[in-house]
Amino acid sequence: MIKHPSPEVNNNISDNPTISGFPSILLGQLQISAEDAKANGAISARSITVFGAKVDTGQMWNNIKLFRNELLVVDDTGSTRTEYQLAQHNNCVYSVPNDQVCEEMGDMFDIGKIRCLRRPPKWKHADASIPMLGGDTLLFLGQFYAAKSKLMNQYFGSGQSIYLFTLASGDTLKFQAFMQDTSEQTAEDHYRLEEQMMAFDSHYKHIDEVEILIKAGDKYLHQYIAEHKRSGKEILTVLLQYAKTKSLKQQILKRLALA
Repeated sequence: MIKHPSPEVNNNISDNPTISGFPSILLGQLQISAEDAKANGAISARSITVFGAKVDTGQMWNNIKLFRNELLVVDDTGSTRTEYQLAQHNNCVYSVPNDQVCEEMGDMFDIGKIRCLRRPPKWKHADASIPMLGGDTLLFLGQFYAAKSKLMNQYFGSGQSIYLFTLASGDTLKFQAFMQDTSEQTAEDHYRLEEQMMAFDSHYKHIDEVEILIKAGDKYLHQYIAEHKRSGKEILTVLLQYAKTKSLKQQILKRLALA
């Protein structure tokens, strides 16, 4: 389960850790059950909290200070608490210093092959950079949205989604992340989509409830359902009735032909 921060939580900037000496803002929290942890190579249930900060680069451009984003990922199992500071190091992926980073551009990689804790990322796939290791993707844990607000603009920047990936080694997790501008969606749109995707994951066996979701959903939900591994012939047939674009209809028809 992903928890999105409330404005009240974000107001407690002074309680948040600093990143490279700069104040951070809470971006979100992810709970991983013991069952999910063991299924993906770890051992313990854990809470993962993500903070972000604007870090002064010490450089200027046209008399404007230049900043870069950095992330702090806190992995808390209850008995151990480990912090990982992620930044960009000569590539698009955010990682700890000296970490092995291999990335694949989204337009060269089938989104259906991304290893996911629960569901695939919602992003502009062709423009994404996917952390890789040995020909496989790192495990995609979830995404967090930097909603538009005065505080978010001040301490991190808004309109971006942060996509968090991990690799388990025993009970130790390594983290890498990718960020993408998703500012065409409002925070309300983003959170509503998150709820709708969770509802589909829970009720995909009930076609009447799925149809209600499809009717109420936008193009992002429709794309999610079209790509979902649980979307069988019955669901795809319903989705085809409500698909709003020619490309999505073609994608659905292609899957139906293989069903």
